[in-house]
Amino acid sequence: MKQRRIAGLVALGLLAACHNITRIDDSQFGATSFVVDQTTAHGGGPRVAITDTGKWRFEVPLICDGQEFIELTNSAKLRSKPNVATFVVGILATAIGGVATVSSWSSDGRDANPLSYAGPLSIATGGILMVGPWIGNGEVKVPGSTEKRPRFKRQGECGARPIAARTAVLEFRGVRVFGTVNDAGEFAVSPYQFIDAFDAGKIPALDIKATLITATGTQEIATVLDASLLAARKAAFLATADFDSQVKPFRVVPEFERPTLRTSLTTVNGAPALRVVVAAKNNGPGPAWALRAHIVANVPDVDGRVIYLGHVPKGSTVQRELLIPLDDEGAARLRGAELSLSLDFSDAYGTAPSVPVRFVGAVLNDAPR
Repeated sequence: MKQRRIAGLVALGLLAACHNITRIDDSQFGATSFVVDQTTAHGGGPRVAITDTGKWRFEVPLICDGQEFIELTNSAKLRSKPNVATFVVGILATAIGGVATVSSWSSDGRDANPLSYAGPLSIATGGILMVGPWIGNGEVKVPGSTEKRPRFKRQGECGARPIAARTAVLEFRGVRVFGTVNDAGEFAVSPYQFIDAFDAGKIPALDIKATLITATGTQEIATVLDASLLAARKAAFLATADFDSQVKPFRVVPEFERPTLRTSLTTVNGAPALRVVVAAKNNGPGPAWALRAHIVANVPDVDGRVIYLGHVPKGSTVQRELLIPLDDEGAARLRGAELSLSLDFSDAYGTAPSVPVRFVGAVLNDAPR
């Protein structure tokens, strides 16, 4: 048993000598991370942001000192090639063993001749040395450690705090929007009242000027809102919308009667507002999906808005009301003036009414709401 184990170890040693093994160390950079020090937080410039739920928010970003790290993954490649010198030694050992075996077996007293044992052993060893270099060659990747290395120190955002305001006026792309602001700094009017949430390919950036009415006076903010943020929050708006926002595959064409439009000045919680009511009847035979109306008006306080009607089943009428809050300046523009307002319709499959619905005339007062 001991002799067999020794023979095995010798064979393994011979096989190990059959290859040239090269080790190639490798390191790859991965994801970066940023760790901030909250104790260094200080306020940045005020801005208009958009929340994860798709609302405008007035806030002051917090800036902190921090350290950037990069992930480093270490590994190694073990590359094995034939050892030609071992192959040559194997040929010589086999040849010598063959000569010794023939010589010993052809002589008298071969049982006592040590060459009769050494010769076959030399042949066996030579065979291993000739074959071994050509077995088990290739490349093996050996995984190593993963570590995070510091890169450089820099400043970065570490949160934001809301701006305390009562009301605000936003101006962008020729429209003017008035609304209240809650304690979280969120504006009451949705950005998707001006950005069509169903139009996937036409989300513009917004260059916004905001005037906030605070407890101590007014504060102005200028911000360019990234188009990618507006596009990314559309799904959140549609998921919580107060209309049926689903869109199913198109099969049968709907047929609409001419939609109706009514406008009036009213009062909501003691503040002036313009009431816009639109109704659309679908006579079928197919349903309509993602129906909405785009407002075009000669007054910046009303222009540019979207009224969503959503899914209109066959044989059904969907009516939607939009209350547009007004400040004193906007209300004064509408009282006693002639309002020119039209609704351009669109839907998911181009089956919406093609002729705009218009209102031209003085806006009458409605009952308070």
